[in-house]
Amino acid sequence: MTRYMLSRLAALPLSLLVVSIMTFSFLHLVPGDPVDALGGENLSAKEEAQLRREMGLDKPVPVQFLYWLSHVVRGDLGKSIRSNRPVLDEVLSRLGVSVELAALSIIMALAIGILGGAVATRWRGTWVDRSIMMGATVGMSVPNYFVATLFVLFISLCLPELGVVSYVPASTGLFANLSSMFFPALALAILSGATFCRYVRGATEDIIRNAEFLRTARAKGASEARVLFRHIIPNSLVPLATVAGLQLAYLIGGAVVIESIFALPGLGQLLLAAIAQRDYPVIQGCVLLKATTFVIINLAVDLLYPLLDPRVQLERGVR
Repeated sequence: MTRYMLSRLAALPLSLLVVSIMTFSFLHLVPGDPVDALGGENLSAKEEAQLRREMGLDKPVPVQFLYWLSHVVRGDLGKSIRSNRPVLDEVLSRLGVSVELAALSIIMALAIGILGGAVATRWRGTWVDRSIMMGATVGMSVPNYFVATLFVLFISLCLPELGVVSYVPASTGLFANLSSMFFPALALAILSGATFCRYVRGATEDIIRNAEFLRTARAKGASEARVLFRHIIPNSLVPLATVAGLQLAYLIGGAVVIESIFALPGLGQLLLAAIAQRDYPVIQGCVLLKATTFVIINLAVDLLYPLLDPRVQLERGVR
């Protein structure tokens, strides 16, 4: 396990380097640059050239990348072209909202998925099982931005006092903060919860068909409810760990549309504004944070496998 962990940690810088190169290259393939977004058409040729020099845009792209990378390894992500604030400060000021949204979403999704999978397993093969699986399929097929739009429309027309698109910071009041985050989190949780439900149901089916210890438990007089919640469901959560971990990493950095619909001041809003303004340092900082989150959470989930299932052993990079 130690070798596996060290090999994964050694691969972390390489993964982030590849992501950085791809992000930097793709941004510079897009027509235009920050000077255009800042109103370059209203500047004279001399003023435009001076502005490009100040931003370092007059240098070759590889030189720009190496200059940026040399600062990143020292913890300096540069300064925002628009606000002139350090990118790290911009990101950290929005990170709390995105982390809270992701945490609430993943808790709701796990509750939906585990409960739905358990109920479907309890009434395995009946109309209840088929109905839950059909609902999970529909939930996986409906985009979360569609669900979010329906929430905003319904609450704006029927329950305007809830203020569904008004974010309340936690410093104002915990209850008000959670109320303002409930519907955005639920809009994200429906899709993830439906996915988790199908994973749990599939895992429980494999356990029921192949696990000999269930016969032993029933032979000892354990009730079906005890067999389900003491033996089947806990064992079905192991394959769910990877999916939930990756989903959490996605939600922290990728709930761009939901944050925009509900006007949440998170990383998604920051990234959208940076893309519209061609604020390269902010875009690179957000993407780098998301890539780092993915790699670290994926590594943490892999290392948790032996704790969740003692039968799993990690050795020489092979599970």
